[in-house]
Amino acid sequence: MASSIASSVRPSLRQAAQPPSPHTPSRFASSNLSSPGSGFRQEDDAVIIELGSRYLRAGFEGEHSPQCILTFGPEDSRRAGDYRGWAPGHRRKHFDIEEWGQQHELWRMDMRDVDLGLVEDKIERAIRDVYNEYLLTDAGSARLMLVVPSILPHPLLSTVLTTLFNRWKYASITLLPSPTMAAMGAGVRSAVVVDIGWSETIVTAVYEYRELRINRSTRSMRSLLRELARTLIAHRQGQGDDAPRIEFELAEELMARMVWCKHSGATTDGGRNTLNRAEAQVDSTPSDTTDEREMEIEIDWPTGVSSQIVTLPLALFSQPVEKVFLASDTASNYLDDNEHSLPMLVYETLQPLPPDARALCMSRIIFVGGGSKIPGLAPRTMFEVDLLVKKYGWSTIRGKREDDRRDKLREIGQGRAGKPDARFQEPLPPGEDYIEEKLRKLQAKEALPVVQGQLRRVESLGAWAGASLLASMKVKGFVDIERERFLQHGLAGARNNVDISVVPQRTSSGPGFTKAGDERKSWTLAGWA
Repeated sequence: MASSIASSVRPSLRQAAQPPSPHTPSRFASSNLSSPGSGFRQEDDAVIIELGSRYLRAGFEGEHSPQCILTFGPEDSRRAGDYRGWAPGHRRKHFDIEEWGQQHELWRMDMRDVDLGLVEDKIERAIRDVYNEYLLTDAGSARLMLVVPSILPHPLLSTVLTTLFNRWKYASITLLPSPTMAAMGAGVRSAVVVDIGWSETIVTAVYEYRELRINRSTRSMRSLLRELARTLIAHRQGQGDDAPRIEFELAEELMARMVWCKHSGATTDGGRNTLNRAEAQVDSTPSDTTDEREMEIEIDWPTGVSSQIVTLPLALFSQPVEKVFLASDTASNYLDDNEHSLPMLVYETLQPLPPDARALCMSRIIFVGGGSKIPGLAPRTMFEVDLLVKKYGWSTIRGKREDDRRDKLREIGQGRAGKPDARFQEPLPPGEDYIEEKLRKLQAKEALPVVQGQLRRVESLGAWAGASLLASMKVKGFVDIERERFLQHGLAGARNNVDISVVPQRTSSGPGFTKAGDERKSWTLAGWA
């Protein structure tokens, strides 16, 4: 009887009969539209989560930006009801500069000092907050697409997957690499993705959605933050302050607001950079008519009980960028393989590529990560890469004799190109080649000419937006891990064969699809294996 009364008061949405009159109109409505922030979202929309060392981005497929960005700092890990940070007389503990960032990181690539249990707790809390406060949907009801770096330690990857499968009832989880998704977010299939991250800088050459080469460097935003703190402390000591102190939050805010890179070109000479201001210009930096050394800014420097106004030169905030990312104070032959400057890292990524792949990738260089927002850093890097290409070409041979031989070949080529050719009506001007002219005419006939063979920077909406675009295509991912098979064997149940392609092709026999007999037998981790 009670069930019949409840049914008459609140009828089912699928019930065909009309509710008795009089009645309150139902607040539910059906809609096929799916807009950001709308409550009428389709149930099969995938949830996209981008997981980094310091941030987590989450949202639904088909949207141009995530709905939330969460951090893993100590303030975000407080217990409920812990208000000690706002208590009178409370002062945050001053940490050593060399240890900065450890409490603000989710993981580190060096797994020797990483507590995987703590990582599991942080991920669980962050995912719960994402669903309860921002996405407002049941966790596990929709498919999950996880965007992670293409190089991730297996213990960390196993911890992330185990936490998601054990805590929530996901049927499957699709893994997507960050560099490939950044290229897709730019609308290109081939690119060089320069990810200036928190703990390291990773340069990845992507050709037709396949990662051909990956180079890494320890020059990162964490190193920039530490160098900025040392530079500010040394400047304060020079002004007469005996014991200057700077907190992590202040240094990070100054890095986000004030750090910039000199917008001049650079001439590379043995790893050292000589400034030449007439070569390049960048917006959002001091104008060319103003001497940066004379510009000064005022900031509120916190003290023990209050704050004081401190005047600092603007040029002081460009020195850490020159030292950390451009290695202006160190010769290249004194640097290890994992300490190369940003221009040299991009050049060494392009150098070993096949000519056809290099021609496409060098015309689509994408800067992502926190360091890509530093004014002047990307144009300065592009200019120095161009200088390296003009000086050395794409040959791996270095030396004085090689330079002399290259100069002689250049003179011979210019002499031959200066002769008139009978196949053209008009003789070519000196310095041009009839073969290149013929190629340009052939390219002009094409409807959509392909830009290749020249250094060019393109903008990207980011890895999350690229994954959102891929998820809206409704295709099955190549690295699709099912719940039952992972809980039985873990990462050990994956196949050993590695396929670099992780973006499915929309064909009946593309890499994103498997045969009917192999679909239920085994699975693969592709590039993460």
